[in-house]
Order: sequence, then C-alpha cells, then structure tokens
Amino acid sequence: MCCQRVRDGINSGCFKIRSLRKKQAVSIDQHNTNVEGIPQEHSVGGIPPSGYKILGLCFPAYRSPIVQALLVSLVQLLVVGIHNVLQALGGSGQVNPTTSNNANTILYSFFAAFSLLAGSVTNYFGPKWTLATGGIGYSLLAASFWCYNHTKNRGFVYFAGAACGISAAFLWTAAGSLIMSLPLEKDKGRYISMFYGFQFTGSVIGAIIPTVENYSVKTAGTVNDGTYIGLFILMFSGSIVALLPVRESHRGMPPRKLLTVGEPKAGDYIALLTFYGCIDGAWQTFAWWIMGALSNDPITLSIYSSFYKVFGAAGAAIVFSLDNYGVAYTVMFGSYWGLLVGSMLLVAWLIYKRVEDSSDKKL
Repeated sequence: MCCQRVRDGINSGCFKIRSLRKKQAVSIDQHNTNVEGIPQEHSVGGIPPSGYKILGLCFPAYRSPIVQALLVSLVQLLVVGIHNVLQALGGSGQVNPTTSNNANTILYSFFAAFSLLAGSVTNYFGPKWTLATGGIGYSLLAASFWCYNHTKNRGFVYFAGAACGISAAFLWTAAGSLIMSLPLEKDKGRYISMFYGFQFTGSVIGAIIPTVENYSVKTAGTVNDGTYIGLFILMFSGSIVALLPVRESHRGMPPRKLLTVGEPKAGDYIALLTFYGCIDGAWQTFAWWIMGALSNDPITLSIYSSFYKVFGAAGAAIVFSLDNYGVAYTVMFGSYWGLLVGSMLLVAWLIYKRVEDSSDKKL
C-alpha cells in the first residue's frame, strides 16, 4: 500500500511538472507558429535562437524572425521595388502607352482574381515556394518589353502581364503572411515598416539603371535594351533569394522634347512624386499593421493579405483601363479622394470595434 502511494505521488508530480512546462512554453511562445521553410523564434522550452558573435559583434541566428523578415524584405526590394521602376518609366518605357496600359489592365485583373485563391495556395505549398514564384512573373514582364522593342509582339506582352498578375497574387499573399506573423505583437509595426522601406529602397536603387542608360537622351523615345535587361536580372534574382527561406500632352502624342531635371517645372513633379511615395508607404504600412493586429495566425493572415490585394489590384486594373479610354485626370483624381474618404470611415469603425491591445482572441 505504501509503495502504491509513492508511485501515485510520483506520477502525479510528473504530470504536474509536464503540465507546468507545457503552459510555460505556450506562454513564452504563444505567438509563434512554425511556417514551412521559414523557421520562427522557437526551440525547446520557448528559448529563442542564441545567434552568433563575430569579432565582438552579435548577429541574430539565421532562423530568427528578424533574419527571416530581412530575407522576405529583400525579395520585396528586388521584385516589387524594381517593378515599380518599370512602371515609373511611363508606358513601361514605350513611346505609345497603349500596349503598357492594356498589359497592366490584364495584370491587375489577374492579380485580383488569383488573390482570391492565393491564401489557400500559400497555406498548401508553404510561403517559401509561393514567394519564389513572384520574381518569375515580374521578370517576364520586363523581358516582354525588351522583346517588344524589336518585334512589336503585343501578344507576348499581354501574356507576360497575365503571368505577372498571377505571380503578384502569390508573392504578396506569402510576403504579407510572413511579415505579419513572424514578429512579436510589439514588433509588428517595426517589421512592416522595414518591409516597405526595403521596397521603396529597391525603387530608388533600380531607378539608377534607366537614369544611367538613358541620361543622354533628349527627345522622347523607348528606353534601350540595357534598361530592360538590368530590371529583368534584378527581378529574377528575387526568386532566388526567396528560395533561401512629363510634360502635358495628349495620350498617345508624346512631347517632342522631354522634361529635364534642370527645368523649373521638374522640381514640382519631383516633389509631388516624392510625397506620393511617402504617403503610399505610410498607408500600406498602416493597412498591414491593422491586419497584423487582428491575428497572429499565419494561415489567417495569409487570407487577410490575399483579400487586401484583391481590392487593390481590382482598383489598379480599373484605373489603367480608364486611362486607355481617355477619362479626364480630374475625374479620376476626384474619384480617388472620394473612395479614400469613404474607406477611412470604414477603417475607423474597424479599429474601434476589432483592434485591441492583443490579438490573442482570434477573429
């Protein structure tokens, strides 16, 4: 009888210890969920990776959230950041913007449609392989305009636009899921800001290519092959990294002389574009922070990210189509601000009703 009581006491004590350890591990690491290909800050007992010390400097471990977030941000820099350079060329570097507008309408239509499926695809294949597909479609679009310079093959450009739209849906969904789920709740804003900071840095760095390649050009014309080749190489390299985790004129009637940086009007356009970039980055960061505040679960966040891009891509497809139909810029400008004000009312309601200090309660 005595021995039986001792055994019962030992078993009861072991059970309590195991339960306590389990609760401690969950408490320490409750925000982390292992995502295929992107290890997070977890290990036995919830102890984070120790990192490395080289020449007196401490470096985070490869599987730490910050390093994984940096890799995802680097993919964004090489793919989306460089793609923004292609878009900023005006008509994707072509004199007549019709082909580019049609390709972008196709791109964002496919982007919106496939974003509805991208969350499920990301959850099935894992974010690493889904993210890696992004650079393929984006780089194909640059290659198509390189080909268009010589063959005027619109079909290839439109096909590349569709491929880019599909790739964009997968890339943004995978990236959004990772950036919003990797950090602790207190670090989400910092990680999202870093992510978009890398993207806009890519646009600044990538802009050096067309500037250098076409610096001596004084009249309107298509950009040279070197520009498209450089953009293609950078965007395609983003897929490789992912595998480690103007002057006023009528449309179609370009000005005879380009607006140069030294002209008085140039400063106004540069300032306007700079402020646009700042507001765009702040807006995107704010939107992702709100989604990140709604949940910590990567699967749930992949769905949020994909639906977020559905509406953005659908809007972009409509805009490029309106531009092709010659809708006045004042009309488009007014519609943008109307939609913006209306959306802010909805966002204010969402923040008031759903955003809390912690995301422990899943929606």
